[in-house]
Amino acid sequence: MNHALGSALPTLPFSWYVDPAHYAQELERIWYRDWLYAGRASLWTREGDYRVFTTGTRRVIVLKDAQGELQAFLDSCRHRGSALCTAEAGRFATGRITCPYHQWSYALDGALISTPRRPELAGFDPADHGLQRVALACWGGFVFLNLDPAAGHSLEAAFAVEMAGVSSWPLASLRSAHRESHVRAFNWKVFWDNYLECVHCPGVHPQLCDLIPVYGTGQLRLDDAAGVQGSAADVEPRLREDARSWTPDGQCRLPEFANLDPQAIAPGMRFATFVPSVFMVAHRDYVRTVSVRPIDVAHTEVSIEWLVHPDADPAAIDMAHLTDVGRTVVLEDARVSEFAQRGMAARPDGAGVLMPQEYDVRAFQQWVAARMRGDALAAPVWEGDVRVEAG
Repeated sequence: MNHALGSALPTLPFSWYVDPAHYAQELERIWYRDWLYAGRASLWTREGDYRVFTTGTRRVIVLKDAQGELQAFLDSCRHRGSALCTAEAGRFATGRITCPYHQWSYALDGALISTPRRPELAGFDPADHGLQRVALACWGGFVFLNLDPAAGHSLEAAFAVEMAGVSSWPLASLRSAHRESHVRAFNWKVFWDNYLECVHCPGVHPQLCDLIPVYGTGQLRLDDAAGVQGSAADVEPRLREDARSWTPDGQCRLPEFANLDPQAIAPGMRFATFVPSVFMVAHRDYVRTVSVRPIDVAHTEVSIEWLVHPDADPAAIDMAHLTDVGRTVVLEDARVSEFAQRGMAARPDGAGVLMPQEYDVRAFQQWVAARMRGDALAAPVWEGDVRVEAG
């Protein structure tokens, strides 16, 4: 089925990418209301381990409690609002979270347990002053947070289709082989605009286009071309015939995953997209996540993590072979994304025009516009089964 746009359609206004006031509204209406990726559950190994997750002005403490469960709370004391954590990661070794300002203390379940130097006070009940809880959900070893106190949609309800596509991969047991982060000068939406099209691929990604020939035509799928029809299996992007994975030589040097769904792995990779914060690419021998975190209106942190089979010997991993393609694509895309940001800042009262193959960019931008209007919390509907990546 051809999904190409049938007429010239405008992009979002460029002001939405460069205006700090609009960015602040996006934080409130999207980032503070949606499920956001916070990392792998394996980051928290012992009781009391914590990490601080920051989005916009919101700081969230994610910790492992005495029962071995992950909990999340706003990093704000209930006394007069002081931040509780003096480091971005560490351990509450005593089993208490103690405010560095007035020494109010909380249990690892968020309950207020000590208020030093407090005389008796009518109307004050410690049970009413525990830390403010943040919704947390784990799926496949991935941890997600939702900052909306009234969040009415579960992680599974939001991303059921994406989860189903990678359900045959042993996600929960994967082990992190390498993780890196880059802060680059573009708005967070530029990341997704770039991820969702391949018009740029022939001029930007020579290595990727060699691995996935259809990308070298500037298309995500074979049926993006006029007059080409076929089943989803016939037209989805595929690795070249002699390649098995996204590596420099197209070959696997790591243990391959058993019992993968033949239809899901037939193209050689499967994407799962969790806007606004992360996508993953599942291969025969590894899974890679690429997550984004807005820093300000014109800067975004992009983090990449390579996850491998639990039986892979860490000492035997050829890290360059594992990471070269993914890192190269991210850095190539970061370069042109910064060009896009710079150009929109030069014409902030303008807008662009979408080409026929940019149907998923259209879907994403319609979703952003709907969220800014306050419409229902539905994820975008992607037309393609497998999509190109960006950074």
